[in-house]
Amino acid sequence: MKRLTQLSLLTLSTFAFAHGGGHLKGVINQISDSQLTLTVDDKDKLVVALDKDSKFENDGKPATVKALTVGSRVVVHLKPGAKSKVAALVKFATAPAQRVEVSVTSEGFVVPPTATLRAGQQVTLVVTRSVEKTCATDIVLKDFGITQPLPLNKPVEVTFTPTKAGQVRFACAMDMVSGSLKVE
Repeated sequence: MKRLTQLSLLTLSTFAFAHGGGHLKGVINQISDSQLTLTVDDKDKLVVALDKDSKFENDGKPATVKALTVGSRVVVHLKPGAKSKVAALVKFATAPAQRVEVSVTSEGFVVPPTATLRAGQQVTLVVTRSVEKTCATDIVLKDFGITQPLPLNKPVEVTFTPTKAGQVRFACAMDMVSGSLKVE
């Protein structure tokens, strides 16, 4: 029995040593080819270095740093024995597109007051024009190079990915009727 206990402790300590670098869970704030800046515990910002041996997994499949986006939730497995935080493996999953219903009425573009977008997360606007006499027969997202006709009483999906915090502005083709969404 004593030998079995010793063997179990040796196995557990070997596993702990192999995984010895630990891991971090967080949300990406900044990305470069050499480092990631994460927000962990909803407040602390940490910088994790990337090197030529850092690996990436998106939904369990091999990926590259270019597949990461600001706002992605990640688990970073750290290299054991490194003097600073260096990523051995960065695991993440592609977030599903956020959907926001937008109406075009006699008041113009109507956006739900609670709609807030996340930088780096894909969003699909579902735009339905329910009024015939309006300038807003198209939706234009100039910053994304998108112009989409809005037929009467037919939902139209417009998909894009905001890359930074601030406002996403959209308007009619003549820029007379507009709306916006907050991006965090």
